[in-house]
Amino acid sequence: MRVLHFAPRVCWPLDTGAKLRNYHLARVLSRRAQVTLLAFGDEDDALPPESSENFYDQIVAVKRAAGYTLSKILRGALGRTPLSLLNYTTDAMRQSLGNILNERSFDIVQVESIHLMAYLPAIRAARGRPLVICDWHNIESELMQRYSERERSFLRQKYARRTARQLSVLEQRASHDFDAHVTVSDRDRQQLLQLNPAAKAFVIENGVDSAGRPGFSSWVRWTTTLTSVGSLILLARSGPVFTIRGLNSSSQSSAAIPRLKFASSDQSRVLKSPAPLTMCARIIAKPSRRSFRSKLAAAVA
Repeated sequence: MRVLHFAPRVCWPLDTGAKLRNYHLARVLSRRAQVTLLAFGDEDDALPPESSENFYDQIVAVKRAAGYTLSKILRGALGRTPLSLLNYTTDAMRQSLGNILNERSFDIVQVESIHLMAYLPAIRAARGRPLVICDWHNIESELMQRYSERERSFLRQKYARRTARQLSVLEQRASHDFDAHVTVSDRDRQQLLQLNPAAKAFVIENGVDSAGRPGFSSWVRWTTTLTSVGSLILLARSGPVFTIRGLNSSSQSSAAIPRLKFASSDQSRVLKSPAPLTMCARIIAKPSRRSFRSKLAAAVA
């Protein structure tokens, strides 16, 4: 079986939830299939770093054009296509996608998020007519709506609300246009089925491969299902309490996990979370004057 893994960015470095999910899904797929990666990235990204396993049969990295340009912002404001899609829709990627589909036949094309949905017609025209699967990392319209509710700038708030509506329309189309769907939680799957009850939707939760992290499970006290792994940004330090901004989680209400305890060899702090959470997370970042980050593991308090 041949799989084309089509992603908004290469997987490395493994420093975000999206990259970790893409990397490990492809790693497992490679045990039963030949997997080709097509993603935005620099020329140096055509090969993974030595610290990462290279299980891809082929890697094609396409340089991404500048995002959030004035022309794209105006097109997003005046047209039907949301800005988040415009940022990932380029002629260079169309050409690379066309070349790969002409050179090789694929059984499956896995598209990582609806941000790449503009390329769906080209994939449908490919020889062999591969099945096309969409991996929903989030319900993007829901995240954008939440952002608009937190944004203080009037113009950005209005723009975000419009983008949320555009994404909602796009998600309705996507629920019908893809052959199958993968979500990170059952809640997201249920939302997708509300858009299209006939959709073939499956849940593949995120997790931690504890076998590859010696000692990791021995000192982390799990009290909930692990559904997301990634990097968190901690801001507004006030004594032992930190506030999180920009969490990439969309699965359940904020009451699900109201507090997280961060434990390391030299400190233990409690985090009050203002955002919806269904995750335990490993935080990887650098300390700075305005933010506090360190290598910690999070367990539900």
